[in-house]
Amino acid sequence: MRRRPSLRLRITAGALVVVVAMLSGAGLLVIGVVQAEMTNQIDAGLRADAEFTQRMISTGSGLPMGQGPTNLYVQFVAPDGRVGAAGTAAQGLPPLAAPATSPGQQIVASSVDRVGAVRVLSEPVASNPKATLVLASSAQNVIDVHDTLLRLLVELVAAGSVVLSALIWLVVGRALRPVDAMRRRVDGLGDRDLSTRLEPPRTGDELDRLAGTLNELLGRLELAVAREHRFVADASHELRTPITAVRSLLETEASDPSLVVLTRADALARLNELQDLVEELLALARVDVAEPPPDLPVDLDELVLGHAHQLQRSTHLRIDTSRVSGGQVAGRDTDLGRLVENLASNASRYARSSVAFTVHQFGDTVDLVVDDDGPGIPHADRDCVFERFHTLDPARNNTEGGAGLGLSIAAAIVASHLGTIRVGDAPGGGARFEVRLPAYQPRQAPAGAPPEATLSARDTQSHRRSS
Repeated sequence: MRRRPSLRLRITAGALVVVVAMLSGAGLLVIGVVQAEMTNQIDAGLRADAEFTQRMISTGSGLPMGQGPTNLYVQFVAPDGRVGAAGTAAQGLPPLAAPATSPGQQIVASSVDRVGAVRVLSEPVASNPKATLVLASSAQNVIDVHDTLLRLLVELVAAGSVVLSALIWLVVGRALRPVDAMRRRVDGLGDRDLSTRLEPPRTGDELDRLAGTLNELLGRLELAVAREHRFVADASHELRTPITAVRSLLETEASDPSLVVLTRADALARLNELQDLVEELLALARVDVAEPPPDLPVDLDELVLGHAHQLQRSTHLRIDTSRVSGGQVAGRDTDLGRLVENLASNASRYARSSVAFTVHQFGDTVDLVVDDDGPGIPHADRDCVFERFHTLDPARNNTEGGAGLGLSIAAAIVASHLGTIRVGDAPGGGARFEVRLPAYQPRQAPAGAPPEATLSARDTQSHRRSS
């Protein structure tokens, strides 16, 4: 890949081009204004001289043709184009203008040998319309001033470009110096030490905000790496316990043949714990890398009723589903089923006698509430119950306690479905888990589409659940 010029060079070049273009445009505008003003002054002088000449002719005073300023050229041109009379300065010059064919003055620019650039005024003589009065004045000074100003502009732009480029280069380099310092600081960070933070440049502008953003990013990266390290350590610890137990059971030879069956059953139980833990780790990994859930309708009330019925068959608890009403959310049914299963398993693990489920739709949201009458969760622990491998002390003492991944998986599923989950107190004194998810919003069917098209997604989802 071709390497682009540095940002400093590009900013300098861009600023220099803009400044040079503005200076050149302003200089050309000034030169044009000066040239137009000088030309207008020459034209005004010609009109005044023409008026004076016409007045002298009309009064019969006559003109002293042998006298006059040397930069004013006066001619009387006959209808056949010949010069009938000429002033002192115009002696020997060819006709400066053609005979006038219409009344009124005409002023044009021209060039005459031995004279150079001139402004020429021509008009019919008032007392003899067949003759044409021609007056010309040199405009060479206008061209000389134009050329001088243009040369001065080129020299100023050339010299100014050098000075401006050096000045812009220094200013841009000074402005980007904090960015380069932050880049070198970030380059020096190692993957094992992410506690270092960038020193803000204290400029009070975007660079300060950039440093703050990078420090926040480093902080999140440090937390993520620490969480992954803790995850690996906790997973290793949790996996080591059942593996060690199975190894000790298999390496110990029972002296009584009747104990072999018990040893085998104990080993299978430990292997079941190990399998459950591995499945939870795989589920958590899938949730972490899963794509956004599809926009498909899922009947949350059916999932809750199914898991409630399963709890009623497998436990001695009283299961209350009287407050379960219709609630359809958008998402993936397998993930939402895992969410309900984890919350139901957590409630049944700590409940003393009953577990209650609530599903209700409020406008654009669907609420899922799971209550148990167990010991509840202290306020100090409610912020960390959704952390991975976090288990409360009662859970550590409970032989049926899990590895602390169920609630973290539930929280990850809720987050992926753009919902919220929080812990509260149940009416009976136990724990309450409240989940709020966006309700499913059917898409508007295209105009003219058959009614069956709007039901296809829901029919497909229902068929998948029934099968």
